[in-house]
Amino acid sequence: TVNAFALKPGGDVFDPYDGVEDYRNKILRVVGTPRMIYREHPETLMRIAGYIAEYGYEPDNDTSRFASRDAANIMAVERYVWTEEMNKILLSPYLDRGLEWLLSTGILRFLLPEVVSLVDFHKSCAVHHKDCWDHTVKVTQKANADLCTKWAALCHDIGKIWTRSVDRNRQVHFYRHEEYGAILFEGIAARFHMDEELAFRVASVIKLHGRVNLYESNWTDSAIRRLIRDSGIHLEDLIRFSKADFTSKRPERIATIRRQLEELEIRIAE
Repeated sequence: TVNAFALKPGGDVFDPYDGVEDYRNKILRVVGTPRMIYREHPETLMRIAGYIAEYGYEPDNDTSRFASRDAANIMAVERYVWTEEMNKILLSPYLDRGLEWLLSTGILRFLLPEVVSLVDFHKSCAVHHKDCWDHTVKVTQKANADLCTKWAALCHDIGKIWTRSVDRNRQVHFYRHEEYGAILFEGIAARFHMDEELAFRVASVIKLHGRVNLYESNWTDSAIRRLIRDSGIHLEDLIRFSKADFTSKRPERIATIRRQLEELEIRIAE
């Protein structure tokens, strides 16, 4: 309804669906009845999420209630629409709200079950580790506004579900989750009919993203050269991603990470 009002040439407002009021209240409602909209036009399921991500508005109860009922209808939507709408969501300022709505209505489990698996994953372990879903949303929100970095942020930890282990000292590990995550992303890219070049870049960032995060100032020049060689054409993408891949609330830790990344960039250039 917020897109369904206009000004007449004389200056009067044409507003048949009370869109002005919804605009003022920052409410999203579908034109017509939500009882049938997602059955007749299932692509609306993703477009609502796109409007949430773009404007930060809240959908009304019926808009969300019937979206939950008809979430499976997303399967009837052409895959290119999935890709276009998800790209818009990932590049929008309130993408976290869009993703949360897709999750709460059940739509996301049809689109990205690998990502949904991260929700409450930390609660299934007797030993504490970070909330992977919360971390994923925050990193995706922070990530540089290009599709490679956004998709990599959204999917970079999906391999952790199948690689978690706990050692005798009760330390949690996710050995080689990067590599397995890249394999899982190949399935996501195929499901979304993603552009092959973009899919290759994203999968490469997921596979290699741990390398840059390991950097310490005591690395030798040969170690820097090895990073450059192993990263190949993906080095800039990896550094761009690493600048978002931390969610610490401690100012000193944030400052340390930023300083290390700046130092790494300088050493790579040298």
